[in-house]
Amino acid sequence: MRVSLITTVRNEAGSISSFLTGLLHQTRQPDEVVIADGGSTDGTVEEIRKFAKTHPHVTVIEAPGNIAVGRNAAIAAATHPIIAVTDAGCTADKHWLEEILKPFENPEVSVSSGFFEVAPTNTFEAVSSALINQKASELNDDWLPSSRSIAFKKEAWKAVGGYPENLTLAGEDTLFDLNLKKAGYRFKFAPKAVVFWQPRSTLAAFWKQQVSYARGDGQYWPQAVGYGKKFGLYLTLLAAKVVALLMCLPTLLWATVAVFALYLLFRVRKTWQRSHNLKYTILSIPLVFIFDVASMYGFLKGMAEWLVHPKYRKGRNGN
Repeated sequence: MRVSLITTVRNEAGSISSFLTGLLHQTRQPDEVVIADGGSTDGTVEEIRKFAKTHPHVTVIEAPGNIAVGRNAAIAAATHPIIAVTDAGCTADKHWLEEILKPFENPEVSVSSGFFEVAPTNTFEAVSSALINQKASELNDDWLPSSRSIAFKKEAWKAVGGYPENLTLAGEDTLFDLNLKKAGYRFKFAPKAVVFWQPRSTLAAFWKQQVSYARGDGQYWPQAVGYGKKFGLYLTLLAAKVVALLMCLPTLLWATVAVFALYLLFRVRKTWQRSHNLKYTILSIPLVFIFDVASMYGFLKGMAEWLVHPKYRKGRNGN
């Protein structure tokens, strides 16, 4: 089973050599590595070419554009039937490639869903990751994998038109997964195929990231799931509060507050289950609200773009 490992980079000159060196320590080596550069200006391409002089199975191509453009270009240039994908900002466990290829021992499997774990460096990162990032034990074959850790047959990628290139910021990997599922390709979860990544370190960066993710979802909102319940809850609570204030109904007002408090506690139960840390659980209570607001704002922004700009309603290349 021959495999091409692909990734995209942009202005990673300071870390690309260590990333590539890490790949050389995999227990199962990729047969080739294809890197798409999205328009670096810091010498990243030169660093990769320097590395490739002693590692000829490493190739870099220049593909300016968003991450989907880079991934599609790298996959198109890859020569092997299995494509493994990760991000240059991640650190792969030494068994990652070996583990993510195991599901393909079953010829009916077309997509291997790897896993990613957070490597927090401060309290905020630990709290936010415990709140929003699932553990492997919570997932199954129905999970939509991130392209931080995924492998698939190249023929499946080609059949669904590749990663959608018409989204502005994020969501391309989720939509790619949905297209594969819609086409009937079989997914298999590989929980031991782990890469490590660092979440956003500050509240401002966290807000920006969540808005970006949700905006990408909004740009293909007819296929997005999970937002309806959130909007329904907040709109219902807001309406109840307005009615309570206008009609001087203190019982309804307190009931609204109680329902919202119960909702927050229900959400942060995951933080406790994942961390067993009371401090993290308490700190995650206000973060639930911030996360929800960022998600709803970003989704509405993306949905508005879907309505206004025809490119979001077209194919991956806008055709």
